Amino acid sequence: MKEAKILAEYIKGTLPPDSFYTTFKGQYSEGFDVKKDLTRIGVVNQTTMLASDTQAIADYLKGTMLETHGLTETPANGNGAPTSTNNPVASTGPSAPSTASAPPLAPSSIGDYFADTRDTLCYATLDNQSAVIGLLDTPADLAIVVGGYNSSNTSHLVELCEEKMPTYFISSEERSSPNRRSYIIIS
Repeated sequence: MKEAKILAEYIKGTLPPDSFYTTFKGQYSEGFDVKKDLTRIGVVNQTTMLASDTQAIADYLKGTMLETHGLTETPANGNGAPTSTNNPVASTGPSAPSTASAPPLAPSSIGDYFADTRDTLCYATLDNQSAVIGLLDTPADLAIVVGGYNSSNTSHLVELCEEKMPTYFISSEERSSPNRRSYIIIS
């Protein structure tokens, strides 16, 4: 979330654009233009993060886009789309005639600035993490998580369980995690 908050400052224009390339060195693609490429964004889940962390970042950056573009989350126009409070109108120059009969410009919506990418969250990962979070409200003496060591999802399930109780991470009957504080070998 720390980096998301810094990124938000670049989006809002409160940090100088040129410093972005130092702050996020090695974290952006070649040709990335901070002045152009942060005008419309989306957040995609990386399975090395908890789904809830990704959602929190997405919600934070969506709020940043709402604030930056003067949008409200609650529709004020009755058509279900958030409305703009600053509704910028492109200048047509001093010689353009004023036409009272011209239709008003449609208000901006959050979709113009923030892509809804919630469907990039792996449903199985989200289901497993949500189930474990719910399970942690149940009193238990220990948790046993069985899964692969190279699985980010399994690692996150272990991390969630470790917050509440002793947790055993098993990838096979021959091997348990040497990196965890507790382990068990099943034979």
